[in-house]
Formats: sequence, C-alpha cells, structure tokens
Amino acid sequence: MAACSDDSEAALLCHLPSDTEAGVSYLLSQCPAAVRPRGLPVFLCSQLYAVVDDRTAVDRELEARRLAHELRAIQLPSSQAELLLLPAEQYSRAIAADAGTEGVSAEERRALECAQQLLPACTGVTVRRSEIEAALQNPADADAVAGVLSMRGWLTALPPSESLTLGDAPLHADCEWRWALPESGKLTRELFPLRTEVLTALHRQRFGRALRHTIERSRGVAALLRKLHIDLTFALRDLVGSSYIESTHTAAGTLLQLTAAGERAAASRKRRR
Repeated sequence: MAACSDDSEAALLCHLPSDTEAGVSYLLSQCPAAVRPRGLPVFLCSQLYAVVDDRTAVDRELEARRLAHELRAIQLPSSQAELLLLPAEQYSRAIAADAGTEGVSAEERRALECAQQLLPACTGVTVRRSEIEAALQNPADADAVAGVLSMRGWLTALPPSESLTLGDAPLHADCEWRWALPESGKLTRELFPLRTEVLTALHRQRFGRALRHTIERSRGVAALLRKLHIDLTFALRDLVGSSYIESTHTAAGTLLQLTAAGERAAASRKRRR
C-alpha cells in the first residue's frame, strides 16, 4: 500500500507546475490591462527573478520554453539585458489578427503570414534574412517582407555594428532583424519613470533605505502613481529582479534598501538631471 501511495504522490508531483511556471502564470495575470501591448499580457524577465529565487532555474526553464515555442522573448530597445516575455501562441495570434485588419494590402498580408510561418522555428530574439528567404517562394522578396513587418511594428532593424547572442550565435546586423511588439511602449513609458523616481526617493533616504510606505508617499512617487496605470508593486518587482534594490519583510512593514548597483544607477540619474 505504501508503494502505491508513493507512486500516486510522485504522479501528482509530476503534474504540479514548477516555481518558474507558476511565476510566469502569476505575472501574466498581474499585467495591468491599460498597459498591455495589443491587449497581450506581458512581463519583464527581471520581474520573474523577483518572484522566483533561483535565477539559474529560471534561466534554464525560460530557455527551454523559448526553444519549444511556448514563450516569446522581445528585447526592449532600451537595453539588450531587458526582455519582455509573453506566451508565444498569443504573439502569433496577434500577428494573425493584424493580417486580418481592414485595409491591409495583399503584400502586407503575405508578409504577416510569412512571419507566422517563421515563429515556431525562429524562437530567438532575432531573425536572419536567410530564414525569411527559406519561408518564401521567391527568396528575393525577403527584404520587402522585412520592410513590411518593420513598418507594422513586428520587426526592428538592427544597427550595422550590433550583433546579438541570445538564442543565436553572433550574427552580422546587416542580415538580421529583431522581433518586436507593437505598442510595447505603453508599458515602458509608465514603468521607466516610476522606476527612476523610486531609485531617486530611496537615494535621498539615510543609508539608502526606507519602509515601502515612506517611498510610496514621497512627493515624486506619489505624484506618478496618481497619473499611471501601474502600481508600486509592479515597479518594485522590476527593481528587485534587476538587483537595484533589496526588499525585506519586517514587523514595521516592507523595508526597501538600495544595492550598490542601485546606488550607482540613482547617482547617475541625479547627475543627468
């Protein structure tokens, strides 16, 4: 009987989500509706680091899910280190919905359909010209297809000097594009100012630390929160996951502390002002 019980327990454990999988589901559910690009729930990789302690396990599972075309990673223009993540199926459906938009030309529709064909195999943050050529009956149309996808916000041309290594071997930028997500600026335009203001507010505190409610009520942070569609928790997950601040639960409340990296970032922003 004990063996049977052990087998049942093992079978149950096999069906439980991993910490990373649970974290992904949680963060997708927490994405504010007002900042969802094309209505798609998204989250930053840094936010996942904040809710799952084991970064190595997170990186390993994200890589596996990316290669399996379960998650799509979009690199933000602000930094190669900042990745926006969303379900790959939803990204593909959004491209299909764009192809069905009223007024889309036949050429644009062909380009969008080509993008859908590319997605399952091209799971990295970039796509090569040779990969686009392979999906076309006429390979000479690759640049035109990339141009249409760039115009509609699904690709971004890389600068000539730039090469990426995430999910791909280093490539020359003149033959690759970065996958993009239209309207992703809706999120970054809200997150980045709040992130900066939180770092600044903490930098003003003695020893670079304060209780969360102190920072939340500080003039600059409070003013932004009244205008934005995201809350402080959304920004704090990003800052903790990016190793700019540390968050500790105490009897008095959540204590926020600038890290050395956070000190440098806050000081740099102060100088730029």
